[in-house]
Amino acid sequence: MTYALPRHSLFGQVTACLAIAAWALASVAHAQVFPSRPITMVIPVAAGSGSDVIARAVANDASALLKQPIVIDNRPGAGGNIGTALVARAKPDGYTIVMNSLNHVINPALYSKPGYDVASDFVPVVILGTGNIVLAVRGDSPIKDLKSFLEAARKASAPLTYATPGNGSVNHLATAMLAQAAGVKFQHIPFGGAPAASNALAAGQVDFAILAPASTTGMFQSGRLRALGMTGPRIASMPGVPSIREILPDYEVAPWYGVFVPKGTPPDVVTKLHRAFKEAQSRPELKNRMEQVGIVLSTQSQDDFAKLMTTEIPRWNEVVKRSGATVD
Repeated sequence: MTYALPRHSLFGQVTACLAIAAWALASVAHAQVFPSRPITMVIPVAAGSGSDVIARAVANDASALLKQPIVIDNRPGAGGNIGTALVARAKPDGYTIVMNSLNHVINPALYSKPGYDVASDFVPVVILGTGNIVLAVRGDSPIKDLKSFLEAARKASAPLTYATPGNGSVNHLATAMLAQAAGVKFQHIPFGGAPAASNALAAGQVDFAILAPASTTGMFQSGRLRALGMTGPRIASMPGVPSIREILPDYEVAPWYGVFVPKGTPPDVVTKLHRAFKEAQSRPELKNRMEQVGIVLSTQSQDDFAKLMTTEIPRWNEVVKRSGATVD
């Protein structure tokens, strides 16, 4: 004896199968055609900042490989939270990405409501490279080297003043860590972005600053600023500038720069973006340009970057606590 399925049951099964097939085909088609339009790369800092300079250089090469423009969209504010949160809320399709640095993991420890969660809102795509920031004074400052800077800081009747791109920035924390390592006190004066901080130092509004070489190379070359020490290892473009750890062995800050997409972005799309940026990193011309501004391009995989995030979040949470830095 045979039994016929009820018509509505058969119809439901066919409909479900067609829906699954359509979803699968759509997913494959999406990955195959991506990108079919320009990609927006949000930079959560002001134009001209170190991260901005690096992002534009790498995006230019990656866009040629993806055969679609990567449009830079600077969204500074709230220490980088505004631009980062914007991407966290964006459609997870690969067309809105963010290039961020240490503030990506620092801000959740500084702000009670940063507007995003590093672990649950983002997928790490690629770590572009690691960099350096440089301790600098005015070009006409009587302070000539790192040793005399530390001596001046210890003998000063009032704390030396320093400029940063903003409260809670990497520059701010790096300077707070320097004060701890040297056993001195500094007075923090935040400005609205890296260019403003650099110009304030050159104009004599503050005593010193810790700045990204990527955004200040011209000021060092022209003599408007004098480099005293690197927060990380020595760099090829400034071989005469020592690492601060050569005098203070326990001190080192070496920022990384990486690209993230919103959580939920299709894995194949993430892979395409990763491969494009990695291929761009392998180009000798880009490597040379980045070395001139103190950036060492990374060879780490996407998995390596994801693992780095699991250690960076608690590490910088502890740094913020020790520094005493607060925003709200």
